[in-house]
Amino acid sequence: MSDINLNKLFRQSRRICKSDDSDFKEQAEVIIDELYIAEKSPKWAEAIGEIIPRIFARDVNTGYALFHKKDVLKKIWALYTHSSKINVENQGYPPWQKKNKRHKVACLTGIFIDGIAPTKAIVDFALNLDTSIFEPVVISTNQFFTHGRRIGKEVPGATNTFIGHHLAYEGIEIISLEACNSNTELAHSLINTCHENAIDIVVSNASPFSFPEACLAASGVVKSFFNMHRGFPLYSGNIDAICHFIPETRKTQLGLWEEEGGKVIEYDTGIDVQVLPPKPDNGDVVYFITVSNHLVDRLTPEFCEFITGILLEHPQVRYTLLGEAEPNTLRDKFPENVRHQIECPGPQNEPAKILGWLRSSDIYVNEFPVGGGRALLEAMNAELPVIAMRCGSSHVENIGATIVGPTAIQEFSVNKYKELLVELITDKDKRITLGKSLRERVENFFDVRKTVKGLSEEILKIHLSK
Repeated sequence: MSDINLNKLFRQSRRICKSDDSDFKEQAEVIIDELYIAEKSPKWAEAIGEIIPRIFARDVNTGYALFHKKDVLKKIWALYTHSSKINVENQGYPPWQKKNKRHKVACLTGIFIDGIAPTKAIVDFALNLDTSIFEPVVISTNQFFTHGRRIGKEVPGATNTFIGHHLAYEGIEIISLEACNSNTELAHSLINTCHENAIDIVVSNASPFSFPEACLAASGVVKSFFNMHRGFPLYSGNIDAICHFIPETRKTQLGLWEEEGGKVIEYDTGIDVQVLPPKPDNGDVVYFITVSNHLVDRLTPEFCEFITGILLEHPQVRYTLLGEAEPNTLRDKFPENVRHQIECPGPQNEPAKILGWLRSSDIYVNEFPVGGGRALLEAMNAELPVIAMRCGSSHVENIGATIVGPTAIQEFSVNKYKELLVELITDKDKRITLGKSLRERVENFFDVRKTVKGLSEEILKIHLSK
């Protein structure tokens, strides 16, 4: 395929990302098919590094509907495996050599921003590794800056983020890569950084958005590469294992991977279990809360209509929407006659502030059909009763119910959601009892000190067997 046609496909991929879901899916498949049958060349490989991440970023809004298609995923896997190999060929990268007494682990993320669940998860992993065995370093590719060609912008890192200060205080180095002119250029920056820092093991929250990580896995600069994905896994060659924490989605997300002999490590996601401040008494007022960085997308018309009905039937209820969004944009999703019951304080990045908002609330309501996961753990940690519902087969339709466990609604039933919510509104004792039981669930299953220990032991076992 000529450079002109590759550029045409890139422009086309940008256009289709603005179309509706059905048109996007159909047109994206056409682009993927054209790339799949095209002649392989360095320009072809570079085009894949731009086009596939862009398509994936758009598909996030659909719950990865396109990337759940087995035939599409098989092609993506082949495209990434071949293009990453081409990108690292003839670059003169030295093969991995053991240089460290401890195993040096790069905890790798494409985004390093306070309040983002994938960032929190990879940072929690770094903070809780056994430092007698591992030497952690956090590397952020800041790929969203390259994706948007935000060259010269100050990237998030050690000095301008809360989590950066926390890592620095704990003595863990943070390396933030500058924005580049392409994902291929960013891939070489990442590979060189791992070589210069003598990395032994990579644990990355990569997805198909993360083309530079696919190139790193193919480079041979590190000995072992593990994908601790937080939404949809990265299918590419030279990945030693995919770490997966939602049992209900294992078949739909990893069926093809396992059919082809790929290894999977099952683990429980985790959170820092904190000592709680006193809980204020809200009197007769009942405070709902939802915490998300995706409120604009996840407050669907169906969910907002449901909440509106509850607010009208129970005027003593107030609803707090905590997250990154313009307040009026959120309030405008609800009719004018209930907006006085809705509070939108904006994003809160510091864990202590988030905990304060949760402790000041009475019930956590998870969005449907697509809802959160990490925020539910934080609510459960704060002894809040949580309403979550299993809404479908995708990761974002399952994660909340999986984390909440037996008390979650195990089917898509708005009536059952309402029944439980009304019970909690009217029965304070039930709210307290359910909140305490969910806090115990966090302590028993999701204490990050335990979950990281188990996961890191499995990773080390595979690393040493190579």
